[in-house]
Amino acid sequence: MRFNKMGKKRGNKKGQVTATANKQNLKYFESDLFQCDYSPVCGRFLKAKVDIKKGTLILKEKPLVAGPKVLSTTICVGCHADTLKTPAKWKCTKCGWPMCTARCEESPFHKLDCRLFREKKIERPAEIFSTDYGAIGILRGLLLKLYQPQEWKVFMSLEHNNEIRKTLPIWLENEKYVGKVIMEKWGLGEMFTEDEIYSACGIYEVNGFEIGDFSKFGAIFPKASMIAHDCIPNAAHYVNEDDSTLEIHAVLDIPAGTNITMCYDCSLKGTNVRQRTLFKSKYFTCKCNRCMSATELGTNFSTLICTANNCKKGQLLKNVEGEDGIWKCSRCSFTMEDDAVDKLLSKHQAIVNKSLPNVKAQEEFLQECKSVFHLNHYIPLEVKFNLCMAYGRENGYKLHELSQQEAYRKLELCHEVLKILDVVTPGMTVVRANILYELQAAEVLICRNLLESGKCSKALIKRRVQNALKTLVEAIEIFEICDPMKMLAENAKATTLVELKGWLNSLNALHTTTKIGIGTTTTRPASSHTTTTNEEIAAARKRSGFISQNQNEPNYYYLLQPENGRCMFVDKAHTLKKYPLIIASRYNIPFLLDAPGKGHNIEGELYDVDDQMLYSLDMIEEVPHMCTRRLEDIQVGQHVVQAWCFFLHSFHSDLLRSRCHANYSSSDVAHNMPYVSHHERDQTVDHRLEVNMWKITLIFRCHT
Repeated sequence: MRFNKMGKKRGNKKGQVTATANKQNLKYFESDLFQCDYSPVCGRFLKAKVDIKKGTLILKEKPLVAGPKVLSTTICVGCHADTLKTPAKWKCTKCGWPMCTARCEESPFHKLDCRLFREKKIERPAEIFSTDYGAIGILRGLLLKLYQPQEWKVFMSLEHNNEIRKTLPIWLENEKYVGKVIMEKWGLGEMFTEDEIYSACGIYEVNGFEIGDFSKFGAIFPKASMIAHDCIPNAAHYVNEDDSTLEIHAVLDIPAGTNITMCYDCSLKGTNVRQRTLFKSKYFTCKCNRCMSATELGTNFSTLICTANNCKKGQLLKNVEGEDGIWKCSRCSFTMEDDAVDKLLSKHQAIVNKSLPNVKAQEEFLQECKSVFHLNHYIPLEVKFNLCMAYGRENGYKLHELSQQEAYRKLELCHEVLKILDVVTPGMTVVRANILYELQAAEVLICRNLLESGKCSKALIKRRVQNALKTLVEAIEIFEICDPMKMLAENAKATTLVELKGWLNSLNALHTTTKIGIGTTTTRPASSHTTTTNEEIAAARKRSGFISQNQNEPNYYYLLQPENGRCMFVDKAHTLKKYPLIIASRYNIPFLLDAPGKGHNIEGELYDVDDQMLYSLDMIEEVPHMCTRRLEDIQVGQHVVQAWCFFLHSFHSDLLRSRCHANYSSSDVAHNMPYVSHHERDQTVDHRLEVNMWKITLIFRCHT
């Protein structure tokens, strides 16, 4: 742990460091990108050797040691899972301590303590709720002294703040739950001194990173612990849950010679909350630019509304220059003390945490707290963040269920939240990526509705979609640097990005009369017409009469309705590439799968359509959510032309094992799978899920 240049160590005169930080071992903490420096105020810290671009992997480090946090009760000594919630079904075959499964016995974290428990015949605690397990993490650090002396030197060189901690209740807690357990219960007093034990406790407290779901255990990463704190950091850390590797990426450009910084607490909390956490757990008071700004750099992230009867319009701001803890109104003489503000914040935070189960309740809360908090205050901002996710996700507010007004509300919330995030947690942070993704989803939905209504020019819609595409690309770039989110980034690139690009291409094509080989075989939306396929049209054309003889074939009627646009038959045709045309789902619907090279050259017909018909077909085929539309080479007599074809994407892989057809007719006895029309279907069943991994948007919720 290190604090920024303006930080002040708790309990020290003039900010002087009196703990173990010194000029030794600086080279150990260096790399090609950064060097380790020292100052009497900051101790050791890392600064960039070269210009580091945002998104760059600055550091990748495995834990020197890891283990359960102090006061942990019954846990698996391998993976550190809480065995009170998930009972241990295994015990280590070497030492007999509890584990989840045999796989946990292979954990690298358990090797040293397993060896000691076996040699000293130390048995697991008999009590179910024993806190002795919380001493294992400290013990693992101490065991480096016996088994890994070089690592022990690195471990003991880290900050522990013993002089400060001795004056605090945490020292007595360490004596009771760690010192007595290691020295008396386990009988290891001859191996380790009291100073070593309590220094190890301090090293974990000051330098430990919390790992795992719900912070199951702590780990020590020596190089990462050299990074200084700032409430608006230029770097962020992510943990690979599979091997507990820590990755630190630049979220902003870091010029050479600049300190590399991370935020030790949640940057989405107000200054009062951040200061209290840092003061309690890291033993210093932050004096960064954000903390020294009463308005938190103009965001009013902690600002309250004055409640004085003769005012009610002023803003309550804390006096950050002094230490009196007084909040003063900007318009009148009204003041509040820190304790009263803390009670107010705790009351409303409890409501946010437990009493806002749905969109309606959250919207009502925002209205109610307008008289208490500034609109940008971190508590209502948290609710706005949640609403950005809820609109499009919650039952009754699914993305396809949103009204245009609700879609605009989602867009408004995203812009409000993003405006604040760009100040308090700027750059390539995951929390920004979440909002960017939701913003583009709202924008795309609004553009679709505008296009369908005909109340907006296509040129304006195109520009809005282009901006949404840029927003989506930025979100994906951020997700890609965060290890827990990389899979989601890949899914977004393979689905949402492809779909949005496809729709943008469709908008570009709407300005010209288009030839289209109607190769669509996708399913229809639950509330719209069913799909027309070129195979159905081809089967109909084999009979005499273009219109009347097609009435026995499903969906062809859609091409005949003038309100859908103009459609003119050109000629019979077939695709030059092979594709799988299958019949699937409980309703025997034909699908043309986007899997070139498999199946047959698909036989169909070529049609000349206008913009309106092409748009209508896009709506039916759910481009880009369900289908991809692209130009394909089509053989028409002796000529090869390019025509638009529709393909089902993101389909379940087992569909490729289905029987493939060269053409389609619902009444073909060869397959004996007649098409089930819309009015004969169960409207409560979404048959799309049987064939397509259908996603309108990806919803993420994570921490900064």
